[in-house]
Amino acid sequence: MSDGVSETDISYGRLLALKKEHKKDVTVAKAIFKLAGMDPRQDEVKKCATFAKRALDLAEETKKKIYKGRSPQDKLFFLNSYCGIASHLGITFSLAPFPVDLSVPSRPIPSPPLVSPPVIPRKCGGCAARCRTIKNLSAKLGRARKNWLLRGKILIRRTIAKSKGYLLLLSGEQFSPCKGSFLSAENSRLATELRFSENARLESEESLAEQISRVVTLKFGQSYSADTVVTVLELLNLGVADEKIGGVMESVAKLTGVKLDRVPSPSTVRNIAIASLSVAKAHIHQRLDQAIDQGEQLCLYSDETNKLGSKLQCFGAGLVKENGGQEVLLFGLAQVADKSAQTAFDIMRNRLDSLSRGVSDCNRGNFTDRFFAAVSCVMSDSAATQQKFNFMIEEYRASVLPTVINGWEEMSDAQQHELLKFHVFYCQLHVIANYTNVVLEALAEHERLVTGREIPDLSPTVLSVVKEVARLFGDRSAGMHACSKEFKVWSGLDQTNCKSPFPSFLGHRFNVVFLLASRVFYHRQSLKQFIDERGSGRSELTKLGELLDLPIVVEHLHILLDQLVTGPLWRLAENVAHVMDTWVTVSLLLSWVRECRDTPSALFSGNCSVPSLHSIAAGDEQFLEKLLSVSPTETSLEAVALVMESSLRYFMHLFEDFIPGGKYSGIIDDVVVDRTRCAPATNRFIESAFGFVDRLFTHAPNMLVSRRESRLFISENHTMAWLSSKSSEERNAIVLAARASIGTIRAEEKHAKALLAEAILQKSLEKEKEYNAKVALQVKMRNQAVDAISTFGFIISVNSISALLGSSSETERANALVAQIRFRERALQQQPPEKGIFKLSNKGRKLTEDELKRRLVVLIEADQKGTLLTSSIDHPFIGRFVRRWKEEVSEDGRVSSVKKRGETPLVSIQFPSGQLTIPVSTLESSLDEGSFDLLDDLL
Repeated sequence: MSDGVSETDISYGRLLALKKEHKKDVTVAKAIFKLAGMDPRQDEVKKCATFAKRALDLAEETKKKIYKGRSPQDKLFFLNSYCGIASHLGITFSLAPFPVDLSVPSRPIPSPPLVSPPVIPRKCGGCAARCRTIKNLSAKLGRARKNWLLRGKILIRRTIAKSKGYLLLLSGEQFSPCKGSFLSAENSRLATELRFSENARLESEESLAEQISRVVTLKFGQSYSADTVVTVLELLNLGVADEKIGGVMESVAKLTGVKLDRVPSPSTVRNIAIASLSVAKAHIHQRLDQAIDQGEQLCLYSDETNKLGSKLQCFGAGLVKENGGQEVLLFGLAQVADKSAQTAFDIMRNRLDSLSRGVSDCNRGNFTDRFFAAVSCVMSDSAATQQKFNFMIEEYRASVLPTVINGWEEMSDAQQHELLKFHVFYCQLHVIANYTNVVLEALAEHERLVTGREIPDLSPTVLSVVKEVARLFGDRSAGMHACSKEFKVWSGLDQTNCKSPFPSFLGHRFNVVFLLASRVFYHRQSLKQFIDERGSGRSELTKLGELLDLPIVVEHLHILLDQLVTGPLWRLAENVAHVMDTWVTVSLLLSWVRECRDTPSALFSGNCSVPSLHSIAAGDEQFLEKLLSVSPTETSLEAVALVMESSLRYFMHLFEDFIPGGKYSGIIDDVVVDRTRCAPATNRFIESAFGFVDRLFTHAPNMLVSRRESRLFISENHTMAWLSSKSSEERNAIVLAARASIGTIRAEEKHAKALLAEAILQKSLEKEKEYNAKVALQVKMRNQAVDAISTFGFIISVNSISALLGSSSETERANALVAQIRFRERALQQQPPEKGIFKLSNKGRKLTEDELKRRLVVLIEADQKGTLLTSSIDHPFIGRFVRRWKEEVSEDGRVSSVKKRGETPLVSIQFPSGQLTIPVSTLESSLDEGSFDLLDDLL
């Protein structure tokens, strides 16, 4: 049994478990024999106890070695080398995620294994197939092991038989002790080699199983790898939801035949999304810092908008690419309490400061000041707040230039003046957007002249037609009308999978009125025919058909200028190579507008002196052909003359810097051209950013501001391409810094949210104070007007003016007229019948007496028309009961009051159905006719 004890392999886990259960080595040895199903003798138990003690010591030492950072293969090697595979006890060692069980117990053991059970992975299609392959391989290896054991037993029997024969031969001879020790050593050596061979076999099988499984490790320790973080950022940039990213990664892994050890949870994805703001800022800072160091000039973009009640400011920096093109980096998106210039300036400085925060190599001075020093021009719209903001940028830039530029004091005045030059450009897309009102106002004036009807300034009938067609037939028309789909099927457009020819009036900002007008003009006959055939019982279609038949509508549709002016101007603004090239086109444009004003038929000739206005967008040639194929009427030519006159004034005002005499007209200095190479002709980059943000607000209205900002930066600035170009070490450093900034970003957003709430409340309080102060001032001015009128008395007829003035002095007459006008403005709050009628001075000079008298006459006449002055009077009707007859149904009421409004006394009668106010003369005539009765008379 001594040989049996020395040859029995017991795993270190089982030994340690037995040691913990049995305190003495002898009891441990008995437990080992019991597990082996053997009944040993006493001396065999003692020898086994010695072996168990030695094995326990080895197990403790091996356990310490294993947990010093060994690889799984090293662990398996140590376990098998020093402790062995407890094949007799049914112990299985495995490497996650696919266990390999090669143990073949020589006898059944009822006790379960003491090591942790193998982890069985969740099986999907490909993984299940590979798992079956591994099981089949394990079965083959098990059968091979059985055959090997069987052959070993046969070999042992043969060896024993031969040994007995040799013993018989050598029984008569004395066995040499030296030979015995040699054979014992040889036996130990062979046993060791056998064990190492078994270990090598197991290790190769485990390695084979790992290669077949192709498991990819994403998480090392407590953090995911940098490549995993980059992959998550790429998926977020592609619009994958936080909850779906893990599933997408598993699907891609399944497609490529690999398995991921784990995938990021939605909460982990959200943390990575917050950290992505740090990655985006690192990209922006590096690119801008490099450009500033290389002496490049920057163009500052800025704009503001409203999204779901939130006021947003956006900022960007324009640079020049190596190929000469223009590149824009967005660096700021913030929610603000108001759109004032000071707020925008403070927010922009804060965003610039945050770019360099935490950058270790930012030791070349203040990054924000260096940025402003590099800004040579700005691009924005021409709103008053933006103009003030641009002025603040220019002032701050002039203040930091001496501190940023080396050798400023040694420069000449001319050099300093050249560096201080600052250029302001306004977006040419806004020229087209604002041009809409110019044209509509001219068409409204023309319609007033032709029809004699009162038409609002910006609402000619053609605008109602355009809006109604977009509402009923547009690509976003309401389903309740069903006109859009019916028209597409009826006209055959549905067969070509063509979208509606009429874009929606909503969601478009710049050229939609002109665009819709050209399409309505092209499809007018089809629309009329469709309405005639399918519009029965639909009042809105019937009314639209009547409007489409109006000559004034047809003529105005004919001259709305999408194909001839605004559309080509749009393409010109988008494709201009340099903003300074605008002056060439503007001079040609103004010449052509003058020609069309003087000779309106030139508009319909199809010839234009501006080259870009000949270019028609692909697919739009049919609309231009339709416009040119219809001969204009005399009324159309009159409308063209009015529109072109207004257009000429508008374009000359907007492009005053580029027309002869402007600062950018003629030949521009090469230095100015070079310093403004970064400036485009439009602010469409910021407008595009707002479009992206609008989509985020629509699909994720509750998204954190920091996440919205990072999504915008990463998408518009192409941050992922920049990150992919970095080396592995650089990516790891960027990701590590981003992870460390999560807490800071959350804290900053919380602080910014609190400041925003405080600013909104403070702004509300300021508005309340301003309103109260305004009301107090109005009360004071009204009281002053009442006091002033008490001296002269209030007149309500033009004939009373002469009596008012009398033989007073010139000053007294002027004061009397002013008092009458101010009383109507401040006490009666009469609506001004003409613009500026209550402005009683002209460039600091008082108006003449004749002008004051004229204005008072206008106000009195308007007051008589509007019945503004009201006073209560005594009348016999007050308190009387009246019966009103309506189609043999009567209703009784009581006269509550009689008031004099202007020269007309009005009586108010309170009926159960409501109050009736009519002139007293009307009531008297109704009493005579019998439609009204006085109940007192009836009694």
